[in-house]
Amino acid sequence: MHGYRVNHAIKEACQGCCEPTEAMVYSTMKELMDGGYVHCRMEEHRGRQRRTCWLTPTGEESLRTAGRLGRKMLPKIEETFELTLNGVVVR
Repeated sequence: MHGYRVNHAIKEACQGCCEPTEAMVYSTMKELMDGGYVHCRMEEHRGRQRRTCWLTPTGEESLRTAGRLGRKMLPKIEETFELTLNGVVVR
């Protein structure tokens, strides 16, 4: 997807609690390209040039690894939020 759609997808996924600027998205995409996680190319869309990006095999494996780690961490994160919402001090 192109940069504008990436930005919109982040806003949607965060349900309005995070609205990154285009500069934030593009600098992060550059870091991901430099690290070999994302490949991008310029394409014409409705008469405009847009950068379209997709995950490389390295990026796909990193995403799977992050997903496995996230699933392991999620119960502890939920427990911490629950304790915090009930007024328990979490250290």
